[in-house]
Amino acid sequence: MYDTVNLWLAKEDISNKDYFAELCCCLTDITVWHNEKQGHSYRGKLKNYIVSVYESGTSLKGSLAKYYFGNNIETLTMETTQTMLF
Repeated sequence: MYDTVNLWLAKEDISNKDYFAELCCCLTDITVWHNEKQGHSYRGKLKNYIVSVYESGTSLKGSLAKYYFGNNIETLTMETTQTMLF
């Protein structure tokens, strides 16, 4: 059974130059901030997932079951998770 899955996509692994523009059009509740350590950062929501975009990469945190089924009552099997992700 799978529920909360945190994902990290490093900047070096992103080959699409329009990645950020494409990602931002899918997000809601976007906030922007800047600090010396991480530079410009953006945070928004993709359904129930929290998406944080940093200069070094992108973080996704949330429940796969809630994203897929709309609730945490149903469970994801390995087979369903593989089908959903690929």
